[in-house]
Amino acid sequence: MIDEFLDYQSIDAELMKLEKELDNNDNKKQANLMIKFVKDATEKTKQLNEEADTLLKELAKLEEVEVKGIALVEKLIKQDISALGEAELKDLEFKISNAGKNLRDLEKHLFSQSEKIKSALDEFETTKKKVFLARQKHKENKEKYDEVLATTNPKLEKLRKELKSKESKLNKDLLEKYKELRKDGVFPIMVMLNDKTCGGCRTNLPSSTLEKIKENGYIRCENCRRIIYVK
Repeated sequence: MIDEFLDYQSIDAELMKLEKELDNNDNKKQANLMIKFVKDATEKTKQLNEEADTLLKELAKLEEVEVKGIALVEKLIKQDISALGEAELKDLEFKISNAGKNLRDLEKHLFSQSEKIKSALDEFETTKKKVFLARQKHKENKEKYDEVLATTNPKLEKLRKELKSKESKLNKDLLEKYKELRKDGVFPIMVMLNDKTCGGCRTNLPSSTLEKIKENGYIRCENCRRIIYVK
């Protein structure tokens, strides 16, 4: 029985090696990175587009205020001052000065908004170019990974069929424990007794456990849960 399990584990080890090679394939990793980048960049372009739209609306409002401010200054300047008293002249001078200051502040604000819009649009264009390049890289890496996959998949399928065909001959309870450990990432699962220690985690085994291994041919390690066997 142990020999059959060891044969099963040997095939499983080969299967795991191929699966790991696929998981660690650089082209696959790069393709996945490009997918994430495109997703993040697409969200970024959406945000930039909304930001630019908001800034443009704010700019339009500011320009409208500027037009009204200029009209006010022109009206104040054209006012007939010949009939105005000293207090009225001072009030007019204050209004013209204040309107001029507001226009200068508004001009600075308009310039600032224009710069923000330009910056947002520039970043938008740069991001679009990066997305285009990322999609190209994704396509290239995916094609290369697909080539590897086309070669590896038949091998994986063959090994899986071999494992399946052997399962009917194995002890069901032991196979269940094997699969449980396999799922948890423990490997190898079947380990030989090394003198008085577990062949997996190197834990010293008590005499009672050693006796059980001799009686049954195997036992589960209380430390690492592997199946320890003797020949």
